[in-house]
Amino acid sequence: MLIHCTKRTCERLKITPPEATAEFDPLYSWRLNIVEDGRKRLVVFMNDASRYTVTIYGLKAKDWAKLPTLFEQNLRNVLLDEQINPDLIDLYINKAGKFEYVRNTDKLMTAWMNKACETACIGYINYDTDVEISRFGNHFPVGTKNEKDCWWPYERFFEKLSVLGLPLKSSNILLFKPAVRLQTLSGAHSSETL
Repeated sequence: MLIHCTKRTCERLKITPPEATAEFDPLYSWRLNIVEDGRKRLVVFMNDASRYTVTIYGLKAKDWAKLPTLFEQNLRNVLLDEQINPDLIDLYINKAGKFEYVRNTDKLMTAWMNKACETACIGYINYDTDVEISRFGNHFPVGTKNEKDCWWPYERFFEKLSVLGLPLKSSNILLFKPAVRLQTLSGAHSSETL
């Protein structure tokens, strides 16, 4: 999984990552930024292929070393909350592989990341949990100034996930046979299974 870090993120993580040199699949590429206001801190990940976001609130200094694990847990929680097939989530995370930090150099993606961070801040004001903040951002339309080129990040991300070959949603359908009591003209009852 390719993680493009902003300058602020590199400073916070105390890393100097290289620039991405090879072509990469945008489905497995994420942008990472940190929004800080005093002691409050939001960590925002944004997917390159869809602008789908995963937000982590309240990281402490000791948590920075566990960022890859925290991201995977939060991504899993957000997708499970959206009722995405757990097998598909596992497949995506396995195919994405380990975190590989690179420096963010794409100006368009930086602009989109800034918008994602603004939306996450609005979500933070109105919601209490990482999952709720992330869902708010993913159900907020994004796009360009042309209204025909707008989309919802969750729809685009789910569309991209569906090409992995597993059902998108998990099916927990309860099967049952209803029994109907019919009353005949003579007043006797009979049961029929439909």
